[in-house]
Amino acid sequence: MIIIIIYKLIIVVLGTHKEFEGPTSFLGAFCDGCADTDGNGHGSYVSGIVGGKTFDVAKNVDIVGVKVLNSQGSGKLADIINSFSFVLDDVISKKNNAIL
Repeated sequence: MIIIIIYKLIIVVLGTHKEFEGPTSFLGAFCDGCADTDGNGHGSYVSGIVGGKTFDVAKNVDIVGVKVLNSQGSGKLADIINSFSFVLDDVISKKNNAIL
């Protein structure tokens, strides 16, 4: 069995939403003053398209949220680069297939 992990940079996922069958998790926030929540629902919306129960692109995927922009869509390039490094380390440590 191949396990596919999808890392969603920029946004956070509301993992308790009824649309998610597979596991969701939050890896970290990399922007100054960012909450570890989906402030406007965009992250959950996009994640539902990728791996939701009703309408989705991929079945049975693990979705990992990594927040690099604040709820207004602002952030620093350095934070984005740091988040990519952190995600790559996580992918390597889990030894699974992953999509960024």
